[in-house]
Amino acid sequence: MRAGTREPGQRNRKTMAKEMLINVSEGEECRIAVLDSGRLEELYMERTSSTSHVGNIYKGRVTNVEAAIQAAFVDFGLGRNGFLHISDLMPSYFGGKGEDVQETVGRKLARRDRPPIQKCLRRGDEIVVQIIKEGIGTKGPTLSTYLSIPGRILVMMPGMGKLGVSRKIEDEEERRRLRQILDQLNPPKECGFIIRTAGVGKSKADIQRDLQYLTRLHQNIQKKIKTSQAPVELYTEGDLVTRTVRDVYTSEIERIVVDNASVAERVREFFKIAIVIYMAWFLSTRGNKIREFLHGFLPPVLVAGAAFGLIVFQPDFGTAVLICAVVFTMLFVAGVNLLHALPMASATIPFIIYMIVKVPYRLKRVTAFLRPWDDPEGAGYHIRQSIIAFGSGGPSGVGIGEGMHKGGFVPEHLTDFI
Repeated sequence: MRAGTREPGQRNRKTMAKEMLINVSEGEECRIAVLDSGRLEELYMERTSSTSHVGNIYKGRVTNVEAAIQAAFVDFGLGRNGFLHISDLMPSYFGGKGEDVQETVGRKLARRDRPPIQKCLRRGDEIVVQIIKEGIGTKGPTLSTYLSIPGRILVMMPGMGKLGVSRKIEDEEERRRLRQILDQLNPPKECGFIIRTAGVGKSKADIQRDLQYLTRLHQNIQKKIKTSQAPVELYTEGDLVTRTVRDVYTSEIERIVVDNASVAERVREFFKIAIVIYMAWFLSTRGNKIREFLHGFLPPVLVAGAAFGLIVFQPDFGTAVLICAVVFTMLFVAGVNLLHALPMASATIPFIIYMIVKVPYRLKRVTAFLRPWDDPEGAGYHIRQSIIAFGSGGPSGVGIGEGMHKGGFVPEHLTDFI
């Protein structure tokens, strides 16, 4: 995630581990390379002009039903109506009899067994759709009601039945192992799942973590469907950077190098969310083992340490400290053994103090926080204005929209300033 270049000869190529390089040309193209010992292993490219909406999920409204071509046109909020053919309409939209039809992963209902689309949809009906193909010229994108939500290891298909393994995984023994793991995890019955090729060699814990992530994501989509008015976006696949970090990044990648500050910030934000999701999953599945050092305390500390080291040398000391604080707080609330936590905290706090004192601008920020009146119009300005805001508002505040300090006296709302 560091913007910059490495000096020639700084590291021996033979000792280099994997690294991810992200190059962004604003308004033109994004390129991501994965290197292994200095050699190109994977390359991903995406032009800004061709940024894809494929995979995005929307709650739309039917604008027209054309019986002649057995298709409907749907307004989903992007300006051009999408094209939905009867073959891409799930049985749940067929009416009463459709509720009894259960399709399985990879086997949709045949076209001849489907009712006419004019008996399924009417103008004004709300419908949940996913873009499966971009529009060409003046034609709108192709839509489907068969949703497919990818995780890192699994693909979730709401409304489908049964479980499957990607056909690209040819090893029969590995296919059986993965299928057995998925069966043991008892995934939601209302959704079908396919294990991607990225699942090869993954443990039960890895697959369970991805399953829980997709389940929570599906629950959030369902909440949006019930509370939002059409047309509205329910889920987006994200840009190339987010997709690649999600699907390609592993613990084998030693560092991420980015040449664009705003993109580096997006990657950091992704890791902040990811580590909280990991901690929530880990602590919720360990039970009483959380009080053990080897199986309860050590794994999350190692993960937090790796994230801390990756971010602190960007440098982004504030984010690194925030991650450590969140991890230790979650461990404490979960009931970790204090005999394990206190020695670690005792070692971490002096290191943080050293990192603050070592760099002048960090020390200046801390001293400004502790003594804002020493430089009231400079480093201490925002702290002083915050104290005034708290003092004038009191515990209950002055009311929504009534505060004066939003008028430029404190930093913008989009920062993490408190």
